[in-house]
Amino acid sequence: LRYFIGIVDSGGFTAAARALHVSQPALTRSLQNLEFQLDCVLLKRDEGRTELTREGELFLQRARQIMAEYKSMVDDVRQLHTAHPLKVLVRGAPITALSILPRILAKLHAESPEIEVSLTGIDTNYDDQRSAILAGDLDVALTIYDPANSANGLAQELLLEPEARLLVRRDHEALRSEHDLASLAQYGWIVPPGRLGKSVVETEFMLHKIPFPSRSIQIADWRIAIDMLETTGFILVIPYHESMSDYLGDRFAFLPLTVHTKPLALAIVTRQLGWRRSATKLFVDTAREVVGKPTMG
Repeated sequence: LRYFIGIVDSGGFTAAARALHVSQPALTRSLQNLEFQLDCVLLKRDEGRTELTREGELFLQRARQIMAEYKSMVDDVRQLHTAHPLKVLVRGAPITALSILPRILAKLHAESPEIEVSLTGIDTNYDDQRSAILAGDLDVALTIYDPANSANGLAQELLLEPEARLLVRRDHEALRSEHDLASLAQYGWIVPPGRLGKSVVETEFMLHKIPFPSRSIQIADWRIAIDMLETTGFILVIPYHESMSDYLGDRFAFLPLTVHTKPLALAIVTRQLGWRRSATKLFVDTAREVVGKPTMG
């Protein structure tokens, strides 16, 4: 399995042989034996180029899961007879995740100090998150609830469904009078990050039969959105949860306008077997307790 994944990731036999520190003939024989056992072709080889077949694509996905679980198993077994801490690799995406992560980490550190949490990044590339979890490079993602997560063989738990609110700078002129959505269209709008972000804002205007604001910009990162909000008169549609109050501080205010569009729900995503690891399970359970959901059994 390791050799097969190496060939795919390296783009060919020669590069894979160097990366895996094995001879190219041995690598070729390994793939031939694998295909013989499966009675099918996994990789098409043509003048040094390789291309996955349909069978190869399925096999690659499952092979990554198996190798990730093997790595997790080895780590857990080693931890039982060594002084090494239990580790969990976490990545966050939406601003709601950013606001609850400090509370999750504080509670986990207080109740389970043996758990070592590594925050590997903050991004909204959901495809990269899925690939990292399947490959074992990531244990948990606090990310957008997306049917594609379950379709890719991942375990997905709905963590919370925030309400959509309109956030502006505290001295924004729109706060000084009553406004409906049509009046607010004159201002610039910041579109939430991620491929689903724009649809959330567009849907709200479509429901009111109002043209989408001509001045709008989609950002790639929530931190950029907050920085822009502080220095411009733009409006940001934000998935709000009570845990965000401390995160936002007193720099901003919410417009007194009801938003009907359901914002992007937050999910906690892991590998189907991987979440049962003691460190990962403790993190998942703590996250659910922080947002007031029952602990997983």
